[in-house]
Amino acid sequence: MLRHRSGRPVSAPASFVKTLPREAVDGELWLGRGRFDELSAIVRKAEPREIEWARVRYMGFEMPGASGRFAERADRLASIGGGSASPQLEVAPQVRVADRAALQRKLNETVAGGGEGLICISRQHPCSAGAARCS
Repeated sequence: MLRHRSGRPVSAPASFVKTLPREAVDGELWLGRGRFDELSAIVRKAEPREIEWARVRYMGFEMPGASGRFAERADRLASIGGGSASPQLEVAPQVRVADRAALQRKLNETVAGGGEGLICISRQHPCSAGAARCS
């Protein structure tokens, strides 16, 4: 089942959800940069339209509740995404940066390309509840 950040269920068609992994994958629905309003219109419908959802991708970036450090969870997610029978599931690209300056360059590049920002997690981070919720 797909859920909004608030915990409310997303009204996605069964055809979209049925091939997603059974394991919990944290991510976001995606149509492409600059297309959030279009995506929001699709997702907000009480009766989902399969033809619209066929264009939507689920970009996975974390496995909440899975064991291991982030690097291990990222490897597991990559293996699920790579062998997935779900055409909707894509694993969000993950890159390593050498230092804060490299991180700032990557952020600037992402924002200049229409992205909202980056999610930063140490590969050694033990928490799988999401970077923003871990202390």
